[in-house]
Amino acid sequence: LDGTVVEYYDAERTLLKREEPVVFGRHHGTVTWWYRNGKKQFEAEYVSGEPEGRTVWYRETQKGAPDSTEYEGFWTNGELTLATTWDANNVQTGQVVDGNGTLTFHHPNGQKRMEENYKKGKLIGNKFWDDKGNPVESVDPSFIPARPRPIN
Repeated sequence: LDGTVVEYYDAERTLLKREEPVVFGRHHGTVTWWYRNGKKQFEAEYVSGEPEGRTVWYRETQKGAPDSTEYEGFWTNGELTLATTWDANNVQTGQVVDGNGTLTFHHPNGQKRMEENYKKGKLIGNKFWDDKGNPVESVDPSFIPARPRPIN
């Protein structure tokens, strides 16, 4: 199960959607996703299935327009150590420093979309809203099952 997962938007395979290197069935290397217009959507480094190093989410912008970063985070040993979120006007909306803090993401119309709380590098809580500002039912992060680990 080693190789690179590649997906395209079109049957002719001219519009690349994602490229994800996999080693032993787990992400390993630089994972990249693109919007249909060819601009980057997501880029992250992984080691044995865990984020390690820089992770970035970009907002969709028109071709030729500069990238607009929504989130940039840095991971060490599976823990978020430093991260920042920005709104569409490039105003900082959240920050995690030394693994502690809150990140806030917004819908394209400016309404709050998601809030994540971190403590000691781990996600300890999150909340979601629809694009009209109404709360959306959320699951406590501890409810989400852990990813299976390979047997060594």
